[in-house]
Amino acid sequence: MPAGAQKRAKQPAWVKKLRSDIKADNGAGFLVKLPSGRSMVQLTVIFDDGTRQQNYLPKHLTWTAEDALTIREWTRDIRKILVEDISKTLKQAIVERQGWSGDKREDGEGAFNAEGWDNASERFLASLRPILRSNSLRLIEQRVAKALNTLKTAPKPRNYEAFIRAYAEQHFYRKDKNSNLVVVTSAGGSGRKRGIEDVTRFLSFAVEECGASSRYRPKLSAALKNQLIGTRDVDSKVGRKTIPLKDEQFSDFLDWLQVNGKNQLRLAVGLVGYFGLRECELALVMPTETANGLQLKVGMQAKANSKTRSAPAKEPRTAMYAKCKGRPENEAMDMLAQYHSGFVTFPKRLRKQIDQVGKKGFFRDVGDAFSEQVKSTQFWKDLIKTEPEMKPNSLRHSFAWRVHQSTEMIVPTRAVAAAMGHTHQTHMRYYAEFIDPDQVRKVFEQFNQSVHSA
Repeated sequence: MPAGAQKRAKQPAWVKKLRSDIKADNGAGFLVKLPSGRSMVQLTVIFDDGTRQQNYLPKHLTWTAEDALTIREWTRDIRKILVEDISKTLKQAIVERQGWSGDKREDGEGAFNAEGWDNASERFLASLRPILRSNSLRLIEQRVAKALNTLKTAPKPRNYEAFIRAYAEQHFYRKDKNSNLVVVTSAGGSGRKRGIEDVTRFLSFAVEECGASSRYRPKLSAALKNQLIGTRDVDSKVGRKTIPLKDEQFSDFLDWLQVNGKNQLRLAVGLVGYFGLRECELALVMPTETANGLQLKVGMQAKANSKTRSAPAKEPRTAMYAKCKGRPENEAMDMLAQYHSGFVTFPKRLRKQIDQVGKKGFFRDVGDAFSEQVKSTQFWKDLIKTEPEMKPNSLRHSFAWRVHQSTEMIVPTRAVAAAMGHTHQTHMRYYAEFIDPDQVRKVFEQFNQSVHSA
């Protein structure tokens, strides 16, 4: 065989794929190899002017299939550093990249140090701020803070599965004074599910965008996810249902507000209770003159999220009112007319929050202001002494209660759901299930009285 014609040893498949991926990520000017007789991976960068620089990647990046993905990620990060500051050399870029991931490793495998994880969390949350409502972002911030605590707590988890198991153990439970585990986040609930999903997204971001070790790349099997979330007890939802105000409670509250001169708050309470509004929808009420007389139109922006915010705006819904037994015949429409004419307005604190919606871009503070004012009344303080589960949102639920339980006429649940501005599925799950023993007894008494015996 002529000199120089000896064939090179065939490259392993992972090497071909690594080089192909690096070229696809960064262009043809980034090359990696293992020089003969060396144990460290060499990175070569060919710049636009034809000059080239070579330097070695850290020792923990070995020329093996197991580290191929991490080598690819490092190369991509180094290119970003060089693009952002063209005055930097390849060596400086490698040193900077080492700072991202805390190259003084305890495990020798590229795990972040505390500063690296903190930086990753800041970048992750910054990426979410433009697309999430403030309350959603706040929940994710809390979960990311818990994830950081897990990552920094000894024994530190060294891969994704170890992390997610430790996260669940540390934050779904707590230890009492006898070191027994006490449930903090209910099994089978959305709290566990969303917690796992949010911290999993964070770790994925840290690996893909911030250079965390690929060992933290999420690999969450359905079996592991189900194990960590657990199964809800059959009766665990019963105690969490919102208790509606009964007719007499709603009526007494309206009377108390009138007697105590709180007519502005009475107007807000009346609209929420009579028309079944979300508290925050007080910012979206639009009394409208129609061919059928005065109607209440309600804007549909209050429940917008990152997925629906960019969608075409929904038409305002027509909110219907439900009479309350023992109250004046046209009280609901009289209240609406008073608001429409400006004769009565909402409380000043509530109006202030409504005026700031455009600037803030969300409605939560409107609902919070309403809830705080309801809770501050002596009537409400006395009410929750006997019924501590009662919430200001019980006013909205009282609308559904009256329609479904307090009248003899059966109103289709789909019609009630449409009037309240949510899906039929949501209505059946949260608004149409509640019933108390007295109501069950009354319903069957009425039924039996209407049946003629032989």
